[in-house]
Amino acid sequence: MTELSSPAAPRFQRAGRLGGAILVLALVLWTGAGLYLHSDDAAERVRVLLESEGGRLLGERLSIERLTLNSVLPPVVEIEGISVESVAGAHSLFSLSAARLSLAKTPMPWSEVIELRSVELDSPMLRMDWGEDGARDFRGLFDLLAASKEKEGGPKLQLGALDVRGASLRLSLQPQDVDLTLRGMDVSWALDRAGDGAGQLGINVIEVRAGDVRERGELKPSSFHIKSDVVRLDPTRFNL
Repeated sequence: MTELSSPAAPRFQRAGRLGGAILVLALVLWTGAGLYLHSDDAAERVRVLLESEGGRLLGERLSIERLTLNSVLPPVVEIEGISVESVAGAHSLFSLSAARLSLAKTPMPWSEVIELRSVELDSPMLRMDWGEDGARDFRGLFDLLAASKEKEGGPKLQLGALDVRGASLRLSLQPQDVDLTLRGMDVSWALDRAGDGAGQLGINVIEVRAGDVRERGELKPSSFHIKSDVVRLDPTRFNL
């Protein structure tokens, strides 16, 4: 039997060996990066960065007790002890016991959509004071939102599922002298890629004050559906 050899064969063999070596090196580097991202040092660096940059964007003092990266592919982040305090006073504007964010895939600089598979929030509290000129707090955030409306492009955020437990809200409107307080609010929903889906909402305490008039009620857990950006609430059990 006669064997035929091509002058190009050694080059293909060397290219194959080089490609294999590059693949192994890439896997080693990726594994090392994953191990580092799971380390306390990496989590602390990200926590400090989020505190400083997040506080700057909000225009308030942001504090984060702990941040943990539980998975790299896909990314799963847990954050504990989030609080926001007003720079104009010592009162608390926002607090959150714990948050868990699961991404569908790792976002890249060129990504047009950031896909959040699920978001879980435990005991969030939000306080908002609204005056004649708009929100009195979170000025940095509202300025950023106003500027983003004038710009086109940028990645879009797509949320698949949300689960909020034990939320509370206090909204104060001035000079109307109206306060709205919600406590013990649970809300959850799941959406498909088209943005359609269903969820459930329940509120243990609803308090409304307008001057000297006060009303108190509750919303028993009720289902709702989302279709083409329209929310339809099923027959509810609202008690005064």
